[in-house]
Amino acid sequence: MTTEEKLQNFYNHSLDSANREAERVIGDHQKALDKIFEEHKATARRQAEEEVAAETEKAKRDVNKTLSADQLHIRRKLSRKNLELKEKLFKEVREKLTAYKKDPSYEEYLERKIREAVTFAGNDKLTLYLDPSDLPFRPCRSLAACARSFRRKIF
Repeated sequence: MTTEEKLQNFYNHSLDSANREAERVIGDHQKALDKIFEEHKATARRQAEEEVAAETEKAKRDVNKTLSADQLHIRRKLSRKNLELKEKLFKEVREKLTAYKKDPSYEEYLERKIREAVTFAGNDKLTLYLDPSDLPFRPCRSLAACARSFRRKIF
C-alpha cells in the first residue's frame, strides 16, 4: 500500500470516525434538547394548570363574596320588613284590644274569667292580677265586696 493510499485510508477512516462522533454528539445534543423541551412543556403545562386553578379559585371567591353581600342585603331587607310587619301587627292588635275593651262584652268576659279562676282555686289562696287599664272593669271595688260576691274569702 502506498503512502497515498495509506493517507486516503487514514483520511476515510478519520472522516468516518469524525462523522460517527459528530452524529453521536448531535444525537446526544438532540436528546438533551428533547429532554429540556419536554421538561419545559411539562413546566409550562403545570404553570398553566396552576394559573387556571388560581383563577378559578379567585372567581369562586369573587362569586362567594358577591353572593354573601347579596345575602346580607336580602337579610337586612327581610329583617326590616319583618320588623315593619310586627309593628303593624302589634298596632292592629292594640287597636282591636282597645275597641274590644270599649265593648260591654269585655266587662262580662273579665268577670267570667275571674269567676272561673275563683271556682278553679276552690279553697286555695288566690291572687288576681289585673292590668291597670282593667281596674274600672273589676266586678267589685273592694276585697270584702269580692268575697261576698264570690262567696269565699279572698286574700
